[in-house]
Amino acid sequence: MDLYVVNYVTSSIQEVLEAKLSQDWKGVTNVMKGPQGLKGAADAFYRNNGDGTFTDATAESGLIDIGMLYGLGICTTDYDLDGDIDIYVANDASPNYLYQNNGNGTFTEVGLYANASVANTGLPQASMGIDFADFDNDGDFDGILTHFSGECSTLYRNLGDGFFEDASGSVGLWQRTYLPMSWGTGFFDYDNDMDLDLFIANGHIYPQVDSHLAYGESYAQLNQLFNNSKGYFKETTSEAGDGFKIRLSSRGTAFADYDNDGDLDVLVINMDALPTLLRNDGGNAKNWLSIELKDQNNISGIGSIVTVKIGNLTQTREIRSGNSYASQNELRTHFGLGNADLVDEISVKWVSGARTTLHNIAARQLI
Repeated sequence: MDLYVVNYVTSSIQEVLEAKLSQDWKGVTNVMKGPQGLKGAADAFYRNNGDGTFTDATAESGLIDIGMLYGLGICTTDYDLDGDIDIYVANDASPNYLYQNNGNGTFTEVGLYANASVANTGLPQASMGIDFADFDNDGDFDGILTHFSGECSTLYRNLGDGFFEDASGSVGLWQRTYLPMSWGTGFFDYDNDMDLDLFIANGHIYPQVDSHLAYGESYAQLNQLFNNSKGYFKETTSEAGDGFKIRLSSRGTAFADYDNDGDLDVLVINMDALPTLLRNDGGNAKNWLSIELKDQNNISGIGSIVTVKIGNLTQTREIRSGNSYASQNELRTHFGLGNADLVDEISVKWVSGARTTLHNIAARQLI
């Protein structure tokens, strides 16, 4: 496994304090209003030598952070389905990067060309959390980016031809995600109904906002849960139990079936508070299947694509390390099966290009 490191700023504390743009936000003084006015730090790519050492291959691979932008998140995904892993970098207050893998050890930055770098306003956003998944079950991977308050979370729908569209409004996210300041996020099928729902962790960075209620914002915020209804995300936060009534300033988010009961749970990291473990009670009323990949050269099968077919419906998942915001999900992949007792076909496309196919697999088990 190789390593891509996103970096934020190189400024010292003294430079932060002296930066003119870092002293005021909406009239609230003595807060850090970065990153504008601060020097960005270049990202780096380290190639695994296979002997326990790494080589800095940033330049030769074409992954040079030319803009010295403010990196906060990263997600790997084969967005163009050409059999190699591409890289999406979430940048704060600046355009995001989409590095297309050329298949020869080099990458080309295509974010603006692919319409996946800025929102449909043409303006960059303060990107922080990130995930890619096939929320519409059309076989390719769509992106969700979370942002600062006053910027909605952006859903980039993969059009399947190398391009994306900003579908935030048409899928129901624009209004509901505009006011919160959002961080960790992820697509997951919490009700096992064969489509991917959405979780967003929220929380401000300035405790001082509590003294300025006219802005309509607060430091501690509710996290959000959205149910996928035929490609439209309906907010179900108020119906999701007492765990979603907790107001904190949340950051990282990871998903796993920690109690092995057949539904996905959520762990949220909070600022100056204990983590929140949101145990899913009742998601296993519908059937499910959990799949754990094992490979001699790639222990967890990272980079592999798993598909599950039931009748005319195909669900697609990627196995990856690192996503959301500073978080790691479990490496088992989870499929909701609805009322189906049997999976017609499981197909694994390993990162090596090899394929494994299984047929007629019973529901409610880990394989």
